[in-house]
Amino acid sequence: MVDSPAISEPIASLSINEFCERYGFARSHYYVLRARGEGPAEVVVGTRKVRITLVAVDEWEKSHTRTRTSAPPAAEQPVAQQRPEPVKAAARTKKKPVK
Repeated sequence: MVDSPAISEPIASLSINEFCERYGFARSHYYVLRARGEGPAEVVVGTRKVRITLVAVDEWEKSHTRTRTSAPPAAEQPVAQQRPEPVKAAARTKKKPVK
């Protein structure tokens, strides 16, 4: 028989509030990240309690860390660099003089 780890040992984790406090952003921003699929992996305990394991925090942090010299991902490029092609002006028509 295989020994299973003791259930009484708690897994190191953070609440959403603790995670937000650790990284210095509002809880509402956390939910924006979650909606975009850019938040850390969550563990749902019961029907309402959400925990974020420290392993998930480390993975999230690594995926969101870049050096000062590296370019941001394409989705984060400034708007000026994502300009669409200019639209050509329509041919102008002469107006008839009003008498």
